[in-house]
Amino acid sequence: MTSATSFTHRHATVVVEMSTTETPESPPNQPQRSDENHVHMNGSNQSRSKPQRDAGHEVSRRLKVAKILSFSSGASMVAWNKFSTLWLLSVGLTPAQTGVLKSVGLVAKAICQPAWAAIADLKVPARIHPSLESVSSHFTAVLSTVVSLIMMEALRRNARFLGFRQILLLRTIWAVTNAGGQLVDALVAQLSHRTKEGYGKQRLWGSVSWGCMSFIAGVLIDRFGLEALFAYTYVARITLLACIVLAMVDWAAGSAEASGEAQYDSEKGMSKQPENLSSSAYFNRMVITVRERPQLAALLTTTLVHGFTMVVSDNVVSMQMDRDFHMSRSLNGLTAAMGVLASVPSFWYSSLLISKYGHFAIIMLAQGLSVSMYVLHAWVTKEYSILILPITAIKGAVVGLQWSTSVDLMQSSVDQSLTTMAQTLLGWFYYTIGGGVGFIFWSACYQHLGASDTYWLAAAVGICNLLSLRAWLGTRKEVWASVDFGEGISRRLTLPP
Repeated sequence: MTSATSFTHRHATVVVEMSTTETPESPPNQPQRSDENHVHMNGSNQSRSKPQRDAGHEVSRRLKVAKILSFSSGASMVAWNKFSTLWLLSVGLTPAQTGVLKSVGLVAKAICQPAWAAIADLKVPARIHPSLESVSSHFTAVLSTVVSLIMMEALRRNARFLGFRQILLLRTIWAVTNAGGQLVDALVAQLSHRTKEGYGKQRLWGSVSWGCMSFIAGVLIDRFGLEALFAYTYVARITLLACIVLAMVDWAAGSAEASGEAQYDSEKGMSKQPENLSSSAYFNRMVITVRERPQLAALLTTTLVHGFTMVVSDNVVSMQMDRDFHMSRSLNGLTAAMGVLASVPSFWYSSLLISKYGHFAIIMLAQGLSVSMYVLHAWVTKEYSILILPITAIKGAVVGLQWSTSVDLMQSSVDQSLTTMAQTLLGWFYYTIGGGVGFIFWSACYQHLGASDTYWLAAAVGICNLLSLRAWLGTRKEVWASVDFGEGISRRLTLPP
């Protein structure tokens, strides 16, 4: 079990108890409690109040750490993800070559990100020093981020003097080391799992930073040129490193107490720490988990196709604004800010929506919104290019609904020893495999067909994905019944580990 997961599991019962300490008054037609029972309950509540307050303060502190990590992680990735295509074009690559470059990099991530997740889950850093066992995920994220920064600087210094194959090789090596973002997102998911706020309200801050900082990065690039994206990224990622280190120190400080509580719970039979697994047992357990839980297979499949089409909403829109509509980089960055405005309520109310309507109902809603977004983009002409801004706001709602719901279902459906791998696997299907193939395919479509036809084709693929998911739900009557009636969805869709 990763370090953060032990915290959320440890305090899940406490959070539930805190929410039920105040009992509503009995209805008029019900007998009132006796004074003796009332006094007894008050005394019991008073005796538990201080431990509950201490646990509540610790939960609150951990959630603050999760928000800080999410914000700094989003800020550290935005400049490269938003403007790297424009920089690659500026060093002489074609749109198709930029698509190949990104896709090969994502394939390299597809191969190596599970290895980074396994390093964290299996506590490999503890072999360097035993004190790193409790902060294995933190240390792995720091290591990945530092090495990827070195490779990014190597690409910046040499890209203009290299051919396409050499650039491709350098970018691939960089991609192999660049797993910090996924590892930090896994930390955020683990810190917030089984808390009242849930993952969505933590991930919200990543979207806020993405929107705000993409606009700032766009302004800097307009003022100082495309090379400014590197200066911005270095400052943002060094800040992220500082936040991870602070989170690591905070967690390590409480590891002794956490270990004692876990031992106490184990003796009482209240919980059990997951056993240490060998590498083969670890990967076998992940494969068996996905195979035996059909909702996970459906989730990963629809996530892959959704990630494949969502490349259009970022990569193709960015190229169209710059090359076809000749819009400023500031406006290009502002599109992300518009998306954030729409993502705020999606992330904020994600837990409520999931409990009321069910995971797959929210996922289908997100996919339907994405199809409407592609259709609206296809109708935009140069005279009305400013309409891209409000249309892009739909992307924020799509990302907020799809990602927060998918993470919640994934984290609720796997064993605690697999939480980092589960989060990485979800990102693997969405960003790495789906996005990797999408960068090649949609960049080539834009180059040969133009933006409008590319949007229509993306809408068609999105409709097929939505209908396929609905057809699968039709074959799983117990799942579809839960989606229709919407009560207790997270419990009924989650199979026991």
